[in-house]
Amino acid sequence: LNDIMSYVSVLVMAVVMSSLANPDEVRILLQFMKREPRETRTAAAAKLSVGCATFRNVDEATSDVSDIHVGIIDNNCFDQMKQLSMSEPTVKGIFRDGVVRHLEQWSGAERKEFQHRSSMHFSGTDATKTLQIEETFWKRNARGGGVKVAIFDTGIVKKHAHFKRATIKTCVDYTNTKPSCEDGFGHGSYVAGIIAATDSKCKGMAPDAELHIFKVFTDKQESFTSWFLEAFNHAMDLDVDVLNLSIGGPDYLDQPFTDKVREVSASGITIISAIGNDGPLYGTLNNPGDQIDVIGVGAVSQSYKVATFSSRGMLLPR
Repeated sequence: LNDIMSYVSVLVMAVVMSSLANPDEVRILLQFMKREPRETRTAAAAKLSVGCATFRNVDEATSDVSDIHVGIIDNNCFDQMKQLSMSEPTVKGIFRDGVVRHLEQWSGAERKEFQHRSSMHFSGTDATKTLQIEETFWKRNARGGGVKVAIFDTGIVKKHAHFKRATIKTCVDYTNTKPSCEDGFGHGSYVAGIIAATDSKCKGMAPDAELHIFKVFTDKQESFTSWFLEAFNHAMDLDVDVLNLSIGGPDYLDQPFTDKVREVSASGITIISAIGNDGPLYGTLNNPGDQIDVIGVGAVSQSYKVATFSSRGMLLPR
C-alpha cells in the first residue's frame, strides 16, 4: 500500500447523479416532520400517490418509527405528489432519492493488495509512530476508552487480525445486499483500522474506542440518501460521540441530507468528514465537509504540507 499520508486521501468519495434502471419510474423519498409509525408513513404515501399509474413501497427503514419513507412511482407523477404534499401536515417534503454516492476508486493493484492482506497484517509506515500518538496521547491514558465512534462506510471485515480485540458494538447493513455488514470492498475496514485497530503491529489512533459500524455503501460503492438518513437516526439513538464520514461531493444540493447533518450536529455528535480530492483550485470543498458544523479533513504530503490534490476553501493562504 502507499504510505499512510498519501493513502488516507483515498478516503474521500465523489458524489454523482445516477438515473434508475427504468427511466419511466423514479425512486422517491418522503420526509416527515417527525418520526412516525410505519403504518402512518405508508398511509400518507398511498394518499399522496392517488392517481399515479405506478406506486410501490420500498420502505427500507430498519425501525418501525422513522421520519422517512421510500417508494417507486412513475416519473410523470412526481410533480403531482409534490404539490399534494404541501397540504399534508405530517409531510415535510418529497424528494428524488436518486442520488447515488460512489467511493473513490481504488486501483486494481490496491484492491488485490487489500484482499491479499485481509487475513494478514498491513505493513508500511506506522501512522501512530509517525504522528507520535503514543507519546502525545496514549501515555496520558487517552486511547479512546469510553468514546463511541460511528463509521458510515462499506462495513468491516470483522475477522481481520486488526479487529480481534476491537470493541464492535454495532454492525448494521442499510444496503439490503447482505445479511450482515461484512465489508466486501475494503474501504470501511481501512477507515476502521486507522481509527481503532488493536493489533500491536499496527494499532489505530484510538484502539480502545467503541466502534459502531453502519454499512451505507454496497460492495459496488453505491448508496442512496435514504440509507444515510436512516443510519443518522440510528446513530443519534445510540448517542454516539463521533461520526466519521469519509465521503464528499455536491451534497449541498441534497436538502434532506444536509438538514439531517445539521440535526445530528445539533444533537451533540461531532461529525468528521473528508473535504475532497479536487485541489489545488480554491472553492473545491466537498459537502458535508464544507458545512460550518462539520470538521472537514484534508490531506498532507510526507513533508506535512497540504497535498496538491487536497480540496481548498475560498480563503487564500497568508
